[in-house]
Amino acid sequence: MNGDLLLAIIYFEVVVLMVLVLAICLRVLWRRRKQALGRERLARAFAVFNGNPGEHTPSAEDTSWLARLPVKARLSLLVNAAPALAGAKRVRINDLAREVGVIAWAEKRCRNRLWPKRLQGVRALTALGGGASVVPALLRDRRPEVRAQAIQWASDCGDPEIGTQLIDLLGDEMRFPRFTVQNALLRIGAPAIVPLAGYLLNGSGAGLEPALEVAAAMPDVAFLGPARKLSHHDSPAVRRHCAHIFGALGGNDSVARLSDLLNDEDEEVRAAAAEGLGKLGHWPSASQLALALRDRSWTVRRAAGLALRSLGSPGMVLLRRSTSDHDRFAADMSRQVLDLPDTLKFAGR
Repeated sequence: MNGDLLLAIIYFEVVVLMVLVLAICLRVLWRRRKQALGRERLARAFAVFNGNPGEHTPSAEDTSWLARLPVKARLSLLVNAAPALAGAKRVRINDLAREVGVIAWAEKRCRNRLWPKRLQGVRALTALGGGASVVPALLRDRRPEVRAQAIQWASDCGDPEIGTQLIDLLGDEMRFPRFTVQNALLRIGAPAIVPLAGYLLNGSGAGLEPALEVAAAMPDVAFLGPARKLSHHDSPAVRRHCAHIFGALGGNDSVARLSDLLNDEDEEVRAAAAEGLGKLGHWPSASQLALALRDRSWTVRRAAGLALRSLGSPGMVLLRRSTSDHDRFAADMSRQVLDLPDTLKFAGR
């Protein structure tokens, strides 16, 4: 009895093992077939997309073939081809995506109540174009992942109104979307300067500092007025960002405000002002920078010493003179800066 039971168990295990082996073999064959089919589709798709540049639309046969594919296969082929194409061919991809229903599918996805599907839709529209009727609403989606992708879409759309909406998002409570907005505004460039300057002139709250960071990264004279006003702000961080803008812009007004900020109550602001004067190479400020070598903050003394070094001969003379200063902080920092390699270039902190 026990022998029969043991034999039955062995037979059962052998059958199970054979079924598992068969399942694995079928899985491997299915994956290989799927990969081969994918390669065939991709090869035909690139043949269609990379045809004669003068042909702005594929043939009816090719369009019909593409439309018969599953929607995810259509999306994959179009998205994979889009980054490699430009000009008329890229326009052809966008038009073809709309013609075979991929744009409509993605826009419908953007309205879905499930955020992963909304994210999928925005990603498709970012790669293929379209979505002007649905994506702007997602700039304020409840999910930061969706907001971030919508911001990326907006950075390529070229609509000035969308650019203004992006600036309003600089106060996003999540850092990830806020950084995405900053990168988007930098990509937009010149068209974002005027609305950004207006925002700085009238802005307040959480978006103020991120906006100042963007302004410092693409300095323009339009930011001088707002920076001059905000350099009296209660927040040390705001004043520090203004100092960075002055250091990037230059000019008499910038130098005057940097000289004032060198006496600010906050050490980070004083350090940023010293750094800005050094970047501008304003040698008449050398004597004021030499006095900053006596500052109680090591950060300020370091910035002042590097700024003096960047001024060339006038700054070097004052640094050597300060090595015998009665203030031990000034003397020590002067010696440290003078001992730095001659190849050092002033690069800020």
